[in-house]
Parts: sequence; structure tokens; C-alpha cells
Amino acid sequence: MLNGRTVAVVLCLAGLVVGSGLSQQRTLANDWNDFLHFTKIGRFDLAKGYGQAILQGNPDPVALLELTQANPQGYELAMKVVDTSNDPELASVAKQLLAVIEQGRFELRSDPQVIVDEIKRLASHFGEPLFGLFGFRVPDLPAWAVTHYGIGPSPWGEILPLLGWAAGGFASQVWYTYWVLGAGYGMARGKHYGQPLDPDELRQIDAGAATRLRGWCRVVYVDATLALLIGVTVTGAFMVAGAGVLGPAEIAPDGSKVALELSRLFSDRWGALGAHLFILAGLAAMISTMLGQFAGWPRLLADCFRLLVPRVGRYSWAQQFRFILVCYAISNMLIVYTFGLTPVFLVKLGAILDGLLLTPLQALAVGLVLYLVMPRFFAEDARRILKPSPVFAVGLLLAFVVFGYFCVARFPETIAMK
Repeated sequence: MLNGRTVAVVLCLAGLVVGSGLSQQRTLANDWNDFLHFTKIGRFDLAKGYGQAILQGNPDPVALLELTQANPQGYELAMKVVDTSNDPELASVAKQLLAVIEQGRFELRSDPQVIVDEIKRLASHFGEPLFGLFGFRVPDLPAWAVTHYGIGPSPWGEILPLLGWAAGGFASQVWYTYWVLGAGYGMARGKHYGQPLDPDELRQIDAGAATRLRGWCRVVYVDATLALLIGVTVTGAFMVAGAGVLGPAEIAPDGSKVALELSRLFSDRWGALGAHLFILAGLAAMISTMLGQFAGWPRLLADCFRLLVPRVGRYSWAQQFRFILVCYAISNMLIVYTFGLTPVFLVKLGAILDGLLLTPLQALAVGLVLYLVMPRFFAEDARRILKPSPVFAVGLLLAFVVFGYFCVARFPETIAMK
């Protein structure tokens, strides 16, 4: 059994251990408060001692920042010491302390979890009035989709690809240029791909020619509007079909058998004819999309490389186009064989990269070209006639703000939850 002296020694040792632990926990706060206290009453010698003790203790920048946030007046006092103190040593110590505090501010801002939390806070702060105004809230994912198919946890993981898919055709609007060149319409007669524009020819456009060009612009407006309406209608039809067929059946097709699974569902309701029509429609959509992609992107990328890397201009346009086309085809095969036969995943990834992330940048670039760059090529009369409507500026601004919000606020949150 332990005698009284042994018990006393044990209690003393325990007290020393606990006391040292508590003192270590209080050291930074006590030294900081003492530094501020003796600075305030004019005992600069003691203030310098406590300040140097903080610096020598290699303090946690975030912990020191939290102390200043709890006592803003103390932080202002330290800044005042740096600016107005007659004691150079004290001012130097205060300056070093402020540097540690700024380091803590940087570390806190760089913490991914803090960034996600701030985004959630801002989104909830600004989102609640909008949701209340329009009476709409993002629904939760069905329990069967989370349990049986591993979908989730955030519904934005399913919504963002759909938004990206809706905006994914933004870049293809630029391809009108290539179609006009290929057909030789208007001023494109006699021109060919890869040929730079002639600034002098554009500057000589008079009011009559500008009016005729305005007519061609209307053709593009009508075509783009019809494409938009058709795309929205088809996308909405697929959403309704998914909600009315897949939802009640608690099915979320994925993997290499997604097309066969969907065709089976169509055949259950509309017979073999429905299944064959679905397969044919899917095949037609895939072929037409690939034709458009393989015709447009190589031309666009060839022009980009030639403008950004002038040495590429040593090769003929046909060589540039074929090289990009081959690289494009090989990259498609590499992506498929790398990720496997996962069409749903690849469609989602492509929709996010092409539609969601690039759309804000494309909207900004198109706006700058339309309203700042293009008018410089025309004379005053032609510039006034060909001036883009303010409606386009509003649309581009909305595209930049809306899709920029999803990129900044929702996309990082979705990635963090994966």
C-alpha cells in the first residue's frame, strides 16, 4: 500500500504535469494579452519581452489570428505601434507579430474545408431569398438511388452535368464561320480555310454592304434560336421521361449496358418498335454529334494554334487540320479505353468540362470580341449598322454570372463531397 509521503509525491507530480500542460495551452494567449497590456500602459521593455517570447515560441499563425479576431482593439493597437511608436525595437517586434498574423490569415483562406464552408455560407445567405421568391428548392436524391446505385451525396452532382449539357453547344456557334467559308457565301467567295482576314477589305465596307451583312446575321439568329428551342424541348422531354419512367421503376442505368437497358424499358411500354426507334434515334444523335465535333473542333483548334504559335503557319491549312483531327480521334479512343465503357460518366464529365467550366470564359471572350474588337475593323457607317444589339450583352452577362456561380459555388462543393 502507498504511504502518505508517496501519495503526496504522486499528487505533486500530477499537478506539475497538468499545470505544465495548461500553461502550454495558455502561453500564447497570456503572452499576447500581456504584450498588449504593457504596450498600452507604456511599459515597452516588458511589452518587448512578451512579444519576443511569442516569436521565439514559433506560434501557430492561425491560433494567433484567432486571438486578434477575438480582440480587434488589440490588433489595431499592434498596427498603431508599427506606424507611430518611437521605440524602433518595439515597432520591429510588433511588425513581426503582424506578419505571423497575416500568415495565419493566408493559411486559413487556403484551407479547402474553410473555402467549402464559406461557399456554403454565402450560397445559403444569397440563395434562400431567391428560393423563397421563386418557390423552388433543389430536391433531395431518392433513397433508392443513393442506396442501390451509389449516386450522391449531393443532388448537384446530377444537376451540374445537365446544366453543362444545355450550354455545351456554345463553342459551336463559332463554327458558323467555317460553314460560310466552305459554302463561299457573301464575302467568303473565293476565300479558303486558314486564310487571315483582310483588314483593308473590311474597312471599305459601306452602308449598303453592311445592310446586306445584317441580313445574313438574321439568318444566323433564326437558326441559333431554333436550335436552342429544339435542344430545350428534347432535353425537357428526356427529363420528363426519366421522371415518369425511371423514377417509378427505381432504375438509374449506368455502365456499358445503359443503351440496352433503356431500349428494354421502351420495348416494355411501346413494344419492339419503340426499342428499335430508340436505338435508331440514339445512333442518329451520336453520328450527327460526332460529325459536327470532328468537323468543327479541328478547324477551331488549328486556327487557335496558328494564332498563338505563328510557326504553325509554315504548314498548310490541310496539314494543320489533319494533324488536329488525328490527335482528336486518338484522344477520344484513349479516353474511352482509360475510363472504360462508362458512357454516363463520360457524358457527365464532358458536359461539365465543355459546358459548365468553359461557358463563363466563352461568354466573356465573345462579349469582348463583339463590343470591343470587332467594331475597330469597320468604318463609322458600317460600324453603326453592324453594332450588336444590347440583348446579346445582357445574354452574355447572364451566361457569365449564372454559369460562373455554378462553377465557383456548386462545382467545388460537389467535388469535395465525392
